[in-house]
Amino acid sequence: MLVLVVLGCGSGTALASPGVRLHVCYDNTGMFGPGTPGLTRVVARLTQVLTALDRAPPETRVGTCESTNANPTGCQAIAGAIACRADDIGHMLLMTRFADLLHVTGEGKYQQRRAATGSGFPVDAVSSHFRRVVRPGTAGWSPGLLTWLGEELGYDADGLKARSAAIVSWLQSPIVSDAARTDFSDDAVDLILEFVLGHELFHAHGEACKEAETSRAEDRKLWSFAVASMSNQALFCQQTMASNELRADLCGLRRVRHGSTAKRLKASGQPAAMAAELAADVIAFTVMSRHGSAPQDTPDQHLSLPLLKDYLHPTLRALLVAEEIVRTASKRRALCDRTARWATVEIQKVVKACPQSKGDVDDLILAGLPPTVVAAWQGGAWSDQTFWCPATP
Repeated sequence: MLVLVVLGCGSGTALASPGVRLHVCYDNTGMFGPGTPGLTRVVARLTQVLTALDRAPPETRVGTCESTNANPTGCQAIAGAIACRADDIGHMLLMTRFADLLHVTGEGKYQQRRAATGSGFPVDAVSSHFRRVVRPGTAGWSPGLLTWLGEELGYDADGLKARSAAIVSWLQSPIVSDAARTDFSDDAVDLILEFVLGHELFHAHGEACKEAETSRAEDRKLWSFAVASMSNQALFCQQTMASNELRADLCGLRRVRHGSTAKRLKASGQPAAMAAELAADVIAFTVMSRHGSAPQDTPDQHLSLPLLKDYLHPTLRALLVAEEIVRTASKRRALCDRTARWATVEIQKVVKACPQSKGDVDDLILAGLPPTVVAAWQGGAWSDQTFWCPATP
């Protein structure tokens, strides 16, 4: 244990067979609007993952979004159905596909960054970039953002525009076949959706989890620690949580461990590790940042974490799901590079803002962060490299 001193979805009802109701909503403009290939891709991916989880195809409906979805993951259970925003799910598809393109081409700094940092994917910059590219009413190209992203990945502005255009072209093209999937971005999205939809299925099934096998977080006692930490004030301020939301998160973690994606990845090699790492980065960023907010233009615009009522603290949720994912197919620490930095900064902010906090950062939390973070907290130097993880085998 480390004693830290700071340095300077609503519930639903049970549904009858064959499957739950899936509502996918869209805005009337943009790349995920009505009749677009982008919307078709989103619906197909949600349907595929939900069918595997629920062992029955959902009753799917598509329509306009009539209300704001407060859930950062883009999905929530409403009146016994699972409702997802096409823009939010589509955004995950774009980000992961972009990482896939960087890996396949072997250009730029992606591979070098991954070997050095344990991540290699500047998820915050990529997220902001594609929010600007596809969101109606925003300037498609931000000079500051292109400079930031270009420095991270080793491309000039024209190179980034060309690669972004390739991703948009993929999004807007018809789906040919999913029978012979080879892209690790597909597996990354499936891992993310198994947690997201696993959580919402708990509500849709009448507040019941149909996965009885335990998660890794339960086996390692990380889950019980996380729940207790929200009330014992060892680190976080006391917060009232809804038991059904906690159990829904736990069900989502179980779905990740025992879902079809994890089984498929166990038979794979290096791409499997990359899929798990990418999924962990994207979902941790999503949970900690509410990526639906306005895009950033510089790395200095730090995340503003959404403290959602009834849930675990976003840092804990990010750590739990990221660790559950990376342990399926990777030996990486749960959080590396950007996500490790955000979690570390947020923990320091929590201790500073909560007078009751004892500043105790348990070993179970530290195990999910790079060892150099612990060394820095104990008096060592802080730098960008502090948040890097060793190269993943």
